[in-house]
Amino acid sequence: MLFRRRNREPRQGRPQLLTWRSETRFDIGSLRFELLLHDVFSEKTSEDKIIILKERVTLTRMLDLIGRESPRRAFEFGIFQGGSTLMWTVALGLDRMAAVDVGESVPELNSIIRQHGLQDRIQLFYGCSQADRTRVAKIMDHVFGGCNVDLVIDDASHLYEETKASFETAFPFLRPGGLYVIEDWGWAHWPGHINPGFEGPALSNLILELVLATASSPDIIAEVLVWPSVLIVRKAQAAPVGAPILVDDLYTLRGRSLTKI
Repeated sequence: MLFRRRNREPRQGRPQLLTWRSETRFDIGSLRFELLLHDVFSEKTSEDKIIILKERVTLTRMLDLIGRESPRRAFEFGIFQGGSTLMWTVALGLDRMAAVDVGESVPELNSIIRQHGLQDRIQLFYGCSQADRTRVAKIMDHVFGGCNVDLVIDDASHLYEETKASFETAFPFLRPGGLYVIEDWGWAHWPGHINPGFEGPALSNLILELVLATASSPDIIAEVLVWPSVLIVRKAQAAPVGAPILVDDLYTLRGRSLTKI
């Protein structure tokens, strides 16, 4: 894996404001978005509505914090109907966004990207598990040309092992001071939430491990912000780019590993 200093070419995009039409609908320019609950998977993206599985309060809070960082290059785990990928790209004015998903291509999304002239700024890769370390690393190296990224967002499986694999693969690409976001980390603790797709250790184990890492490895992880449904990790300014990491090595607990719940 080769890394270079980030280029200083002019920005391709400019941040754009959201215009809210209702509590669940907003526009960015001529793109029309609709927010749905996290467990609604039947709705499909079309020209009239681009689907995002998020709540307004969380979305606006994330945009406010991430927007202040002025990111130019971003990588996302999880595409679904493509709403988040499109929204981050145009709202933040990203020069380049790459995203992977284990599912199949969404023709309507591809059409919207072409019609709005975003094909040079957005690259989508399907049939790729977030836990496929080799392929994810190759995609990131290919898309970003060895340049480190400003922002990584994980909104994919929300499973512990898979999310941990993604973190260990993508975090080395993150620039010093960059942000790594993990969404919907608290599913195992939502009252009344039962989903047979969420099996094995809870994703909250990884969140606890990363919080512990701020004590044991502050030279790698500068801070961790924990919200009810979102975790934001800031990479330390002194942290190297490209150096492999293992989460288990980032923290100590009196000589023992964290017990998984």
